[in-house]
Amino acid sequence: MNEPDLDDLRQRWQSMHTAIEPTLELDLEALRAGVAKVTRRAFSRHAFWLTGHLMVQIGVLVALGAFLLEQWHDPLYRVFTLAPALLALAQIVVSARRYLVLRTLDFTAATSVVRATIDRLRNEQLRVTRWILLTSVLLWLPILLVIVRGVSGFDLLTVLHPGVLATNLVVGVVFLLLGDIVLRQIAARFKGARWLHALLVEAAGYSWQRAENAFETHAELDDSIAAHGAQQTIDGLQAAATRARRLQAPLRALRTRLLGAALAYALVLLVLGAFNATHGGQPTALVPGVLLNFFFVAQMASAFQHRAELARLHVGASAPVLDAQLRQMAATHLTIVRTSLVFSPLALSMLLVLIAQLLLDIDVFTSMPVAASVLLIASSMFACALLTRRSVQPLLVGTAALLMFGVPGLSDRLVTQMHDRQVPPNGS
Repeated sequence: MNEPDLDDLRQRWQSMHTAIEPTLELDLEALRAGVAKVTRRAFSRHAFWLTGHLMVQIGVLVALGAFLLEQWHDPLYRVFTLAPALLALAQIVVSARRYLVLRTLDFTAATSVVRATIDRLRNEQLRVTRWILLTSVLLWLPILLVIVRGVSGFDLLTVLHPGVLATNLVVGVVFLLLGDIVLRQIAARFKGARWLHALLVEAAGYSWQRAENAFETHAELDDSIAAHGAQQTIDGLQAAATRARRLQAPLRALRTRLLGAALAYALVLLVLGAFNATHGGQPTALVPGVLLNFFFVAQMASAFQHRAELARLHVGASAPVLDAQLRQMAATHLTIVRTSLVFSPLALSMLLVLIAQLLLDIDVFTSMPVAASVLLIASSMFACALLTRRSVQPLLVGTAALLMFGVPGLSDRLVTQMHDRQVPPNGS
């Protein structure tokens, strides 16, 4: 190419750039305005939900206060009521402060200023959430006692074995102390990690998570423009928006199924908890109930974890990255459930023991000879060992899919939809 041709090419490129630039600037300003509008709407929606939560929290505190005044003469119930009342009061203070700050927050201010305010509000909520989590094992039984007595006037302490309250106290204190150590170590070791930040955002609440994610999209827009240019940023966001629309329906279906599975297992755990609470003085009934708890906790926790990871999913990432993330989430969930199935023979034996106790009022272990009880446990453990064989794994995968309420099929459907391939109508 000679010099005149090169000059002509430069002139034509310059003229094209001059013609396109005003349109590009208009598109960019429209994009900025749209993202800012989404951010304001997300925080307005959060403020709306926060108002409702605040009313509920105030109602809970008023109810606890009324119960506390009524039962002030009872030292035990006074202690049972004071702890959750203090947590409710702390939550009210944090919610009210967040509501007032968000009402006056200027989202057009410098990104660093807005982000600092958002970080401070989130950290205030996380401090309360942290204490609620750490004391949950310790306080669930006292809260149940308070609710039952406050609603019906019946004192569950009259029918509960003292060992149940003592066991809950010991386990609750151990969980609080160990949990505090673990949380501190995680915070120190993984400080600044993106996954930990995403987890903390989610722990602050779903509506807050959506609002903060909207703000981060707003902030990342300027960063992307500075790093990659306006046109590439617009093209990338348009592709991400198209992909997000395509994933919206299958992602909602998967999250709904996971929530249903988790709540179903939570209901099972409530029933088991009631059984354990009413058989605190019978080790032959309590031990099977506790063992079954571990089995069903694995199902519930893995479903909640899968759903939490989907909530943190960044749909703006590239298709290969999204594909890898979705497959990893599904594989982790399946692995947990499949591993728990190795212990299913033992869990099934314990379930039969509980059914006999509930429906027939038969204590299996005391009514059978010792040799028969040992044989039952030994055969269950032997069956567990057989399920670790490689040849049995395909069977466990199929059974795991049933225990997961068909989640693997919905996960495959989501990946298929992301690549825009034809999805069979019964793909779930």
